[in-house]
Amino acid sequence: MLLTKREKEILRSTVELYIETGGPVSSRMVAKRHKGAFSTATFRNEMLSLEEKGFLVQVHAQSGRIPTPRGITYYVKNMISSAETERPFPAPPRVTEYDRFWESVSEDLSFHSQNAGFVLTPSFFSLKFSSIRLLRVGENRCVIVLETLGKLVSTRVVSLESDISQNDLDLFSQEVNLNFRGYSLEDVLRHLYLSSREQQRRLHRFLSQLKNLVLSDHSPFDLFFRGEERLLEQIISKDMEKIKELISVLENRRKLVSLLRQAKGQDEVTILFAPDLGDDSFDNFTLVVSEYKVDDQSAGRIGVLGFPMMNYPRVYTLVKEMARNLSGYLYPPGQSDNEVYR
Repeated sequence: MLLTKREKEILRSTVELYIETGGPVSSRMVAKRHKGAFSTATFRNEMLSLEEKGFLVQVHAQSGRIPTPRGITYYVKNMISSAETERPFPAPPRVTEYDRFWESVSEDLSFHSQNAGFVLTPSFFSLKFSSIRLLRVGENRCVIVLETLGKLVSTRVVSLESDISQNDLDLFSQEVNLNFRGYSLEDVLRHLYLSSREQQRRLHRFLSQLKNLVLSDHSPFDLFFRGEERLLEQIISKDMEKIKELISVLENRRKLVSLLRQAKGQDEVTILFAPDLGDDSFDNFTLVVSEYKVDDQSAGRIGVLGFPMMNYPRVYTLVKEMARNLSGYLYPPGQSDNEVYR
């Protein structure tokens, strides 16, 4: 939607005042920033026009207005020069251990945004892998070692209902490596139960136990989260109400995972305010979210959680560029034929 030159100037001032103050912006505040270039009534009418077009919203009848996600996205994409956001962004960490890699990514997001950084990835049994190895480490116990398509290594020590020999574990690994590269263990399980009786017979010793392991893994996603202390530092004078709200958000990981799974928009980066989040515990928080992809299909989510006065140009560009970097680093084009994230 086209905006007039005056509307653009007023939208920019409103967004910047909102970032500075973290609260509703009145027409008087905008007029003061423009040093009386127009009357307060003119600014009020222009802000009403921006509200009707979906760029601003009035939270309460007697309050000023705040920018909508649409308004902030427009501001970042159309009113910010590259010089205002160009700073070196971190390259993906040079580690191959799966959990450490994503912990480093979430810490980088937190450090460079000065808010909380997070990553939502498929959980262990939902990971697409290029190879698998099973190692017996004691009676009724084995280690599952997965090398993901992005060359990360994820391991899980599992307890078995009955003991399985290393030969039987090797047989399962060989069959899977030969026929199921690019699948997850959940996928493998589904395909094997639809396979021939002969194949099921060869692999039955571990196949039945794999089914129990997958069924007992209740969450299909893992959340990596860093930067709680950076949010606490932003709470002025140790406001106990805000501290309680922050603790509630940090403890409500299941709700955060649900919000991230639903966070899809037309843009590379999605900005979510309280009305979009649909949960009272998130009333004073903002999410900036993007997807990292595998062959143009969604593989997971990364982003930043913070208070409304965050530096949106910086955070928006950080999340966008890190998502792009991850997509290229972990999954070069053509490496996977399967959708990783459902």
